[in-house]
Amino acid sequence: MSEKILQINDSDFDTTVVKTLAKTSIVYFSAKWSGQSRMVRPILEETVEKYQSKISFYELDIDENSATAMKYFVRSAPTLIIFRNGQIIDTIVGLTSRDKLNKILEKATEPTEMYKNMVAFSKKMAAGFGKRFGV
Repeated sequence: MSEKILQINDSDFDTTVVKTLAKTSIVYFSAKWSGQSRMVRPILEETVEKYQSKISFYELDIDENSATAMKYFVRSAPTLIIFRNGQIIDTIVGLTSRDKLNKILEKATEPTEMYKNMVAFSKKMAAGFGKRFGV
């Protein structure tokens, strides 16, 4: 297992994933007995290399951490849930391809509409102050 995919559990899930607003997070809900979990793992490990600066990657074993799995209605392994600002933005259940995962993660790392609006507003404010103060 890649050291870049951090193991988490029921007790630290909320503080590690839900209450962290700095980065998008993907949680890999897995099970040791699941053949599909073993098939998704190499795809996810390759994906970590591409997105590690934008996304935090976590793994949670659903057999050992059933409370979190039940809270998020995880009924199948593997399940990938993508969080941004504490909210679920996408879910992938079962086996997925590298291309599909990359497309979903590209979309998940795009700036939100609110962020785009804040940047546009900041630029207008800066231009207004520049004109006002002769800068």
